[in-house]
Amino acid sequence: MKKITRKSLDELAKIMPIINETEQRTYIGGTMPPSGLYGSQTYTYQEYLAMMASGLWNGGYVEGLGVIGPDGGKISDGGYNVNETVSYLTSHAQSTSTQQCAKAIRQALEAGGLLTNGHPIDACDYDTWLQERGFYTVSSSITSGVYVPQAGDIVVFEAIEGHQHGHVAMYNGQYWISDFVQRDMYGGPAYRENPNTEYTILRR
Repeated sequence: MKKITRKSLDELAKIMPIINETEQRTYIGGTMPPSGLYGSQTYTYQEYLAMMASGLWNGGYVEGLGVIGPDGGKISDGGYNVNETVSYLTSHAQSTSTQQCAKAIRQALEAGGLLTNGHPIDACDYDTWLQERGFYTVSSSITSGVYVPQAGDIVVFEAIEGHQHGHVAMYNGQYWISDFVQRDMYGGPAYRENPNTEYTILRR
């Protein structure tokens, strides 16, 4: 194997292009919007301003800014860290429910770097909102195939009688946690014992 020296690197620099920081952001993993999040088009800041002024802006990745929504609000800067999210959720979990599952998940996502502007109030609405922020569906029904949970997976339960706001929880690699450490993914008998339970599992 040929040893790399400072001289060989200097020679390589002469024939390889040097890109600036803005250009680098379009190549580094995690900074581009996930597939499906306003497409995969990258826009310059000047293009973004022009499209906003003409009313043609529909959302996308803007160099130097991150993912900007259709309304001009920043949605994500690509800095989401699932480990920090899980760590925050785990360290703040209660032993029993405080009826604040959506708030707990939102705060954990924020701790992981996700911008949560425009977040829903009801837990059952997090499925659509999360997909708009780069999460994708892993499983959407209780009868779907074998599912192996991963740390950071989020389950969103639809509203049912007695639980009109639904329920949301995240898997930390060992337990499902909402505002408390749950016994299982369902978080309680209302969903566990209901044959009509509907949920969506999302991952990013």
